[in-house]
Amino acid sequence: MGGPGNGKTTLAALLAERLGLVHIELDSLFHVTHLGSATDEEFRAGLVARMDAAPQGWVTCGNYVTKSKNLHIERADTLVFLDQGRVRTTWRVAKRTIRRFVRREELFGNGIREPINNFWRWDPARNVIRWTWVYHPKYRRETPQHIASEAWSHLDVHHFTRPADVAEFVEGLPPADR
Repeated sequence: MGGPGNGKTTLAALLAERLGLVHIELDSLFHVTHLGSATDEEFRAGLVARMDAAPQGWVTCGNYVTKSKNLHIERADTLVFLDQGRVRTTWRVAKRTIRRFVRREELFGNGIREPINNFWRWDPARNVIRWTWVYHPKYRRETPQHIASEAWSHLDVHHFTRPADVAEFVEGLPPADR
């Protein structure tokens, strides 16, 4: 968990590979086409289907606490909260967004591409760089509140504020039995 630009997707893919688990990207379940997003019911059905299809285990990346109704949290045993600084994460998102636009990279495996006109929009819902800056304090405030709740008390929580700590955590994990 954590705001945009913290490295959630990168870390989840790395953890899934290292541990021999399935990577479930929550953004791909939400952003279904360039025309719209999944309803809450569609999102939850897709999440349950993906988790059920991975009996050996899975790693998710994203937040979507309200939309998922904690379905993945209830089944999880570990949570990694990536909580790096606002300037660092916004810079990462800006670089990533420009790269995706220039290279015409597909987002979330759903045929969605970064539209150029979103760069000039001030609305955070349309401009992911602005979203990152505006909502950084919200993620930083609300995630610890969720972690402290009874519903999340079963989780082994790891809170990282520095890339070096994330790297050390990953290096300390056992490789998957293949």
